[in-house]
Amino acid sequence: MADKKKRIGVKYCGGCHIGYDRGKMSALLLEKIRKRGQDVIYETARAGSRYDSLLVLCNCSARCAACDAYTVTGQRIYIDHRLDETELDDTIELLLL
Repeated sequence: MADKKKRIGVKYCGGCHIGYDRGKMSALLLEKIRKRGQDVIYETARAGSRYDSLLVLCNCSARCAACDAYTVTGQRIYIDHRLDETELDDTIELLLL
């Protein structure tokens, strides 16, 4: 039997910190996940959907993005503008647990 693909939802905050490109960070994370050979469902989070992990991309440390509309069976991982690209491997490990 084939393994079920891990489903990762991506929630974006309102975008108050205009100097941080959340879309670029999201694309970089997905690229690194795929380079590891991981075949995942990686999509913008939709209300009422169920995810194995929820990645919340925030522009600042306030973490104001509302996440109550999603069912998450695993990790909710918050990333903000302070995360350096060198720290992405740790974040990916958490997403893929």
